[in-house]
Order: sequence, then structure tokens, then C-alpha cells
Amino acid sequence: MNDNPDKDLPEDNTTDPTESTSEENSIPEEANEKQETVAGQPDSGTEQTSESDEGLPEWEPLTPELVEDEAIRGDFMLRWAAILLACLFAATIISETQTLVHVKTGQYLVSHGFWPPATDVFSYTAMDRPWNNNSWLFDLTLSGVYGVLGDTGLSLFKILLLGITFYVIVHLCQREISTWWGSILAVLALIACFPQLTVTPEIITILGVVLTLRCLQSWQEQNSSRALWTLVPLFLVWANFDSRVFLGVLLLLLYVLGETVATIMNRSVLNDDTDYQALWMVFGGSLVATLLNPTGWHSLTAGITYYTVDYPILRSMFAGTLRPEELGYFSMTSPMFWQSLNHYTVAAFILILLTFVSFILNQAKMSWGQLFVFVGFCGMSILASHELVVTSVICAIFANMNFQVWYRDNFRQTYSVETSELLFSRGGRALTVLTFFALAYFVVSGRFQGQASVRHAVGMGFSPALNRSIEGYRSALADSLDDRPFHFVLGQGDILIWLGQKSFIDNRISLFAGTGENDLIDLHDKTRRALRVQREGQPGSGNSEVWKKTFDQFEVTHVIPRLSGMNPDYRTFYDLLANRDDWQLIDLNAVTAVFYRTDTNDKNVEAFLADHPFDFKQRAFRDQKDFPDLRPDWARPKSFYSRYFLPQTHTVENDVQTARHYLGLMSLTGNNHEMASSFAILAIQLANQGLIENPNSAEAYRILGSAYGYLASLESQLMAPPVARNQQRQAVRIDRMRYFQILHAYHQSLIIDPDFAPTHLFLFDLYSNMGKIDLAHHELKTYLDMIDGQEQFTDDDFARLRAYTDHLEKLKTQIDLITQEQEKLLAEGTDRLQLASQAYQNGFVLLAKRHLDDPVYVAQNPLAQNLKASILMEVGQPEEAHSQMAQLESLAQKDPRIPWRAQAAFTNLGNGNYRTCFDLWLQEIRTQEEARVAGLLQTLPLIQPASNSFWPTQHAVSIMNYLYGLSQQQAPLKLNLAKCKIETGQPEDAVTILREIIEEQSDSPYRPIVRFYLYQITGELIPLQPDVPAGQSEPEQDEQPLVAPKP
Repeated sequence: MNDNPDKDLPEDNTTDPTESTSEENSIPEEANEKQETVAGQPDSGTEQTSESDEGLPEWEPLTPELVEDEAIRGDFMLRWAAILLACLFAATIISETQTLVHVKTGQYLVSHGFWPPATDVFSYTAMDRPWNNNSWLFDLTLSGVYGVLGDTGLSLFKILLLGITFYVIVHLCQREISTWWGSILAVLALIACFPQLTVTPEIITILGVVLTLRCLQSWQEQNSSRALWTLVPLFLVWANFDSRVFLGVLLLLLYVLGETVATIMNRSVLNDDTDYQALWMVFGGSLVATLLNPTGWHSLTAGITYYTVDYPILRSMFAGTLRPEELGYFSMTSPMFWQSLNHYTVAAFILILLTFVSFILNQAKMSWGQLFVFVGFCGMSILASHELVVTSVICAIFANMNFQVWYRDNFRQTYSVETSELLFSRGGRALTVLTFFALAYFVVSGRFQGQASVRHAVGMGFSPALNRSIEGYRSALADSLDDRPFHFVLGQGDILIWLGQKSFIDNRISLFAGTGENDLIDLHDKTRRALRVQREGQPGSGNSEVWKKTFDQFEVTHVIPRLSGMNPDYRTFYDLLANRDDWQLIDLNAVTAVFYRTDTNDKNVEAFLADHPFDFKQRAFRDQKDFPDLRPDWARPKSFYSRYFLPQTHTVENDVQTARHYLGLMSLTGNNHEMASSFAILAIQLANQGLIENPNSAEAYRILGSAYGYLASLESQLMAPPVARNQQRQAVRIDRMRYFQILHAYHQSLIIDPDFAPTHLFLFDLYSNMGKIDLAHHELKTYLDMIDGQEQFTDDDFARLRAYTDHLEKLKTQIDLITQEQEKLLAEGTDRLQLASQAYQNGFVLLAKRHLDDPVYVAQNPLAQNLKASILMEVGQPEEAHSQMAQLESLAQKDPRIPWRAQAAFTNLGNGNYRTCFDLWLQEIRTQEEARVAGLLQTLPLIQPASNSFWPTQHAVSIMNYLYGLSQQQAPLKLNLAKCKIETGQPEDAVTILREIIEEQSDSPYRPIVRFYLYQITGELIPLQPDVPAGQSEPEQDEQPLVAPKP
């Protein structure tokens, strides 16, 4: 009998089209009445039919079964979210130089019979020492991956290993109980592991620990002897992949001891038929398997080496705030550890605390093996926080297991439809998903790693910084006399191995450690200190006998100080550069400089140095270079996407980094302007090259601003008129071209990096020297606002700030006064251009800009457009100024009287468009010459009216104006041409133009500048005064120095 008579009926009331309806059999009147009834009243059947037609599902009441099914799907999603998050964490660029050594080692093994060598093959100091390479199989695997997929394959390999690791972690649980909490614990462990997620054997350590716990859990819950004996081959493979296999041996030993103690105390939670003898047999088998590797028992003693050799040596190399990967070498008892605490360590501490709580809550059914492992690894983490990573993974697994058992025994395992439980189940899981998403966002945007961190940025393959370092060292050492350079840090040794060179020491610390004279680490430290100039507070510095003895022992001919990164070793670099008796520079690039010894009588070295001269002046002023390309774009502020969705890393291109080196050299040369100007020109050329590669490099623009500032100061000193002895020289303002070059550079750096306060202070000094009152006020106020609230000020800093504040008030008073006067004149009907010109000439640029803010007025007045372009350049809007001059150019085509070319050239300098600048200046020179010639022709006697009785005098004046006035008018333009030709590496053209200036007007006021640049390019020193007797090629330096003393 059917209990539900409607069960087999169709869900809707649709009639069969073959049957006639009642409406069809009714009389017309009844049919009309029914139609009216349907039209006047809604019918529920019609509504249901409409819903069905729209495809909406029928309402189904919420049941506990549906809630449970929903929770199961949610837990599944969270588990895979944790796994995918682990893959994202692993998808970071490779910046560790140790990876290079592992790949290179694997390549060596492939080419030399696969078996690891007994002694070192990569250094020139430890060739006779045994090399215990426990990770030889990892090296082979890595070299194979690199050979097939390149450096991208290395990142994919890391992603695969970490994905497998966390797949196992999230599934180490009891599946019949919710795994929601296990996914959260896994992500906490992932955070704690992040600093060690590198393409090194340490990632094998994490995987090995997890697989060991997986085998033990299967044996503990299922009494599976097969799972237990799987540990033996696992340790066999692990011992040949990772030198930290001793952690797995220790884990297994602690677990076996814990379970044995629990059995003795009758506290074991294992089954009664558990075979403990098999547990000890598996431990013995795993121990034997660990010894089956090329290094034998050294695989077990590696842990002692780490704690007694590697970690102490690495600790001695770090000072100040530690990076996360450096923190692991310090004990938790060290103050350095607590001073450098980070969120990765905090995540590990949270996991340790949660695991401790889980053991307390589940003490009745806890595993004593797990307890022993937990306590043992916490103790190891105290000795060296490096083991916090492995400890956090263990804690995540143990805490999840204990919490699951406790939850099963103390809470109802069924679901309900109560509001509170639904809110907790649905809302909690939704919040967890959002948290995972936020974490992924922070990793991708770089905020999780830190705003300035570039070591763990999301990406594939080698990091840009590592690639630049490799290319820099390859270029510097491509033509080396031998393959035994002396380097200064461990990472350099790794890169040298990658390039096929020999290292003094590298990151294989234990290989070079020793005692007494056998301690190569100590010898390296003493040698690098001895290479520096002797200074107080630096023991061992300046002792040439130390480094000479070391270099003679190992036949070292050259050194390569580290110049890469944001903190280059400039001290050693400058000391070696200054020591010309012992060292000669042969190469300098972004990452290093190459110095060869000159204190030996080695004929090969002498011949090599003779073939490799390095002349800064030759490179800056005399070598012909390719004309620089146009920059692809102007400086742009960071977009919303780049600010919030891209890593906020600070990387410097190789050309820009090299320009930084030259800028540092420029600041150290003092009054040696011949060398300082060479460094400034080289810095400008390289910074411009860097901007072609990356037009949004704030560092490149700041370098340009500093270099242009020096050249402007130098040229103003050259232009200073001579005075009698003991009299102060009159200060000369910098010329307009240098002024605009400095402004373009600094303002575009602020467009990219507006929070760099020193740039505002530089601009304040510049505006103050140029008499730009309101702009100086604006920059000083901005600077003071940016540094307000900073606490690290000395007494001198406070005194300077008080002086700045007082000066700010004085500037404000002047600005208010002139503003009131201008507003009064504007109200009286004075022309806007006249007011703007007056304000601009008096140094009130921002006030002039306000007068020309009317676009209609400016569009109708070409002179106003020309003035506005100058104003836009001065207020830091170079691209807008360029656009303004482009509009003026179209008007000038119709009216040649409009002056625009010289100003347009200055706007093109803002984008490094030298070709257009040259064209505009040459056009202006031709225009001036044509105007002078036209004036001369108009005074010829054949075209003069008979009534003009002044024509002979007028014609003579025109001739003099053409001969002398034209040269004076063209000299500044030609000088600008020559200086920019030098910047673009065209010295031959520069010499031609400079000689033209002197030939056309021997007493030109620009003669000192022409004299200086001609000397730098050709070595010829022309007389300072044009009336020097013939034959005097070089004036007396006491009376006519190359550069006047600074006023």
C-alpha cells in the first residue's frame, strides 16, 4: 500500500496535450467567468509552475545530516587550502647561494662517476681535507632537475616537496573526527617553517620527520608492522639526501624510549598485542640503514658538528638585528634571540604552547612516545632555535592528534541545527578560509616577509639579485690570471664555485673549521681584517704581514671585495684603492672590484697588469661610447595594484649599483676635482643606463641629482671671478641647465618614493641657493613634517631643527607679504602674465604658478606658456612641462618669433632625451645666426634709402654685433651641447664644440669651464687668460689653478 498517494504523481499540474481540458468542454459563459476569476485572483498553482519554470530548487528543511555533510566538505576544502597555501609559500625565488653549491656538486658527481669525492674539490685551501658530503644524493637530484628545467625547475622541485609534506601533515589525523583544527595547526607550522623553505637539504629534513611520524602513527593506530618496517628504507634514503638525518634518528629513539617507559609504568595506550621488540628492531635497522652512505658514521655525528662548530662560527659573523634565517643559529638563552624575535618564531611558540595544552587535556590517553619526542625537541630548540622549524612541525601533528582524541571523548560527535552550532560551524570555517586568503595575500604582496625583504619574495627561479651577482662576478673574473681569488664573505665563495673558480672558504663551514693554524675560518677573518687600513677599535687592521703571508702560502694574486647589496663593503674597497703600493684596480662593477697585487716580482702578474689598465678619467671623458637609448617612460608613482598587490622590495639594477660606487668615490676625493668629476660623469652615464632598464628607479634619480649637484658646484667655482689674495670669492649661482637637471632628478625620485625625507632637504638647499623662496619654504616644511616624531636625535640635530624652524617662519613672512601685494595688483586689473613674471623673477614660483592656473588665458598667450613650462619644471612636474612645450612648439611653427627651443631642450633633459636636446640647441644656434645675418644684410648700402645718412655707422655696428655678439649669444648653448656630449659618451664631438667656443671668443666668460673639460678629455691645459704669451702651455698652479678654491 502506498503511504504517500501523491508520491507517483507529477510535480506540476501540466495537462496532457492529448486530453481536452474542462475549459474546452464548458460553455462560453462559464469559460469567461473562470477566466475572470483567474485574472482577478492569484492562483497558487500558477506560482508553483512559475518557480518550476525558472529552475529554482524546492525548499528542503535543514537536517543534522546536511549540516554534517556540509562540515565534511568544509574540512576537505580547508585541508586542501592548507596544502595549496604550502605550495604558495614554497613558490618563492631562490636567493640562497648554498643552492648553487649543491647543484654544482651534483654536476661534478655526474661527470666524475657519481660517487662523492673523499677530499674537497672546490676550494684552494682545503684540498687535502676530507669532505663528508652527506647530501650527495640530494645534489645529484638537484643537478638533474636543473639540467632539465633550469632554475625554474628548482622552484618547482621545492613546491612539489613541500606540497607532499603538508599533504601528509593534514592527513595525519583521525578521519572520522573533524580536521578543521588540524588544518589551522598545519598553517601555523607552515608559518614557522617559512625561513627554512629553501632549495637545500633542510626541506628534506622536514619531509623526513613527517614521513617518520606517518609510519609511527600507522603502527600505533593499526598495529601495522609493514608501516613500522618502512622506516628502514626511509632512513636509508634520508641518510643519503640530508646531513640532518640525525634528527630522525633522535626522534625515533625518543619515541621508542617513551613507549618503553610507558609499558614499564603500565601507562601505554597501545594495544595489548603490540610487539615492542619489533619497535626496537626497527630502530636498530634504521640506525644501520643510516650508516649505509659514503660517509659512514659521520652521518650520526653531524649533529654534534652543527652544535659545536657550525652554529658558533655563524653566530660570530652576525651583529645587530638578525634576519629570520640567521636567528636559528642562536640559542634561546642568547639576548640576540629575543631582540630579533619575529612572527615565524611566535608561530612556533604558539604551537609549542598548544601542544603542551593538548597533552594536559589528553593526559589519560596521550602517547608517551609523543611526549618524549616533544620534550626532547623542545630542548634542542632551546640549544639552537634552528630546530624550532622541525619542532613546530612535530607539535602541529601531536597537538592535532591529542585534540582530536580529547574532543572525541568529551564532546558529542553528532551535528544539530541549533543556531549557535550553525554559527560556529559555518562562521568559524568561513573565518578560517578568509584568514588563509589574507595570509596568501600577505605572502604574495611581500608584507608577510617584510617590506624590505627580497630573499623570500614570491617568484620562480633564481632571484634577480642572485642573477645579477652571478653575472657580475662572471664578468669581473672572465679574464682572470688564475682561479684563486680571495673573497670576503661566505656567499662569494659559493658563487665562485658556481662559476668554476676556487673558494678560500664557503658555506660548508665544518670543512674549513679547525684549531690553531688549521682553522681556515679564523685565518680568513684575520686576513680580511689585515687588508684594511689600520684604525682604532679594529684589531688586526693594517697588518700587511698577515695578508702577505696568507697570500704567499696559497698563491693568491687578486682580491674581490663585496660591493653588492644595500650595504657594500666600501671600507675595504676604498682602503685597497688608496693603497697603490700594493694593489692595482683592474675592474669595477656592481657586485665587486678586482684588485691585483703589485708587491710581487712575478713577471706574469706584471704583464697581466700592463694589459689591464683601469683609468677612471679615460673611461669617463675619453672613451667613445654608444649613444644612450631613450628612456621608455617618465617616472610614475606606484599604482594601487603595485602598492597593495606586488612585493614591496627594493632591488637595484647593476648599472645603478655601479653608479652608487662611483658616487661614493666622488664624495671621498675631496678637492681632487679631476677624479671627482670623472666619478660624477661615470655615475651619470650608468644611472642613465639603469633608467633605460627601469625608469622607476628612485635610487638612479637620486644618484643623478647628487652627481649633477657636484658638477653644478664645480662649474660655479670655475666661473667665480678671480680676487686678490686673502679675499673671499664671490659665490656664483649654478647655470640653468644644471639647475633643471638636478630638479628633474630629485623630483622624479620623489614621484617614485615620496617618503624619502632627505630628498626634500636637498631640494630646500637648492631652492635656497637659487633664491626660490616659496619653493624652499614648501620643501623645508615637508621635510620637518616627515621627521616630526622621530626620537633618535642628537643635540646637534635638535639645534639644526630649531634653526630650520626659525628659517621657516621667516620664509612664511616673506611669502605672505608678497602674496598680499600680488593679490592687490590682481584686483586692480594688472595682467596675469605681468604678475606671474614679477613673482617668478622675485623667487615666488608657486605664486607665479597660481597666476597661470587659468588654462584659457595660458592657451591664448605663448609667452605665458613658455613661462608656465619653466614653472612646471621648477615645481617638480617635468612631464607636464614637456607637454606644455609641445603645445608651444605647434604655435611657434606659425610664429617664429616665439622663443621656445632652449626651454624645450631643458624639458627633454628630464626624460634623458639627449638627441632632441641636441637638435633643439642646434636649431636655436642656426636661428640666432640667421637672425644676425639678416640684420647685417639689411644694413648693406644697396638696399638703404637715400635719406638714411647713418648707414655706414649702422652697418659697422651690425658687423660688430655679428662678429662678437653672436658668439656671446651662442656660447651658453654650445657649452650645454658640449657638457651633454660628455654625459652621453661622445668626447670627440665635445672637444670640437669646446674649441669652437674658444676660437670664436677667446675671452669668453666660460673659458675656465672650457679649459677644465678640454684638459679632462685631451690632457691639454690651455692658458686661463687669452693673453698668455705664446709657448706657455701650462700656467703656474699657485696663480692659476685648474679649479678655483670653493667659496
